[in-house]
Amino acid sequence: MRKNWHSSPVLYNDLLGDSIRLTNAFKANKDMMNAYNTWIKTAAGKKFLKNYDVGGKYYHVAMVFDAESMYDMGADGEADVSLVNVSNNKDELTAFSNDDEKVKENMINFKEALEGKSKTHYLKYTIKLRQQYSDNDEPGKSMSIAGYIGTLNHERQHLQLTQKYLIGENRIISRYEQHDLMRSGALYWERYNNYLEQIKLWYPFYNKFKNTMYKGQSITNFIDKEINDYQR
Repeated sequence: MRKNWHSSPVLYNDLLGDSIRLTNAFKANKDMMNAYNTWIKTAAGKKFLKNYDVGGKYYHVAMVFDAESMYDMGADGEADVSLVNVSNNKDELTAFSNDDEKVKENMINFKEALEGKSKTHYLKYTIKLRQQYSDNDEPGKSMSIAGYIGTLNHERQHLQLTQKYLIGENRIISRYEQHDLMRSGALYWERYNNYLEQIKLWYPFYNKFKNTMYKGQSITNFIDKEINDYQR
């Protein structure tokens, strides 16, 4: 879950979870769509499509991108993993629910669904973005889009870590533990470089306020705050 100060060409849907789906709420937000279509052309976005698009290793995992009202969501984004029953296509359990014991009891079901071995369940990954105020004029509008791109990559890393520990250690680590891992090392630099790729979007905003809001902040400091300013 990412929290800070601001703020498709792939679309499938079937009952077995083989999908990348953008909800109507997500598609209705032009800035989110702009961000998504830009993000999937980045190194991180291409990596995502390679895994979850048709023919990818995890194509059997359903992937949903959704939008939430700014009044109903406290963070810029949220990622979750749901165990879905094939018989009725309904979520049975989410990996980050408050019922830790039930999650532990179903760990084998989560893992088999992730590996595509379950006949009764499939996994659904959901990335939800918080709708932000978006300026109609530049550079605020582009800054909002850059923020969405940063959040997409942040939430994708949550799913990456959930998947890594589920496969490697038969457990699901908390979002807090994931945030600790994301603050440095390869995960940090992946987000840093992804945000740097979008310099044309956010630099005009940074430049406009570099002597006021961002006084004393280098570009490196600015990017670090943008990608790492989240609660544990």
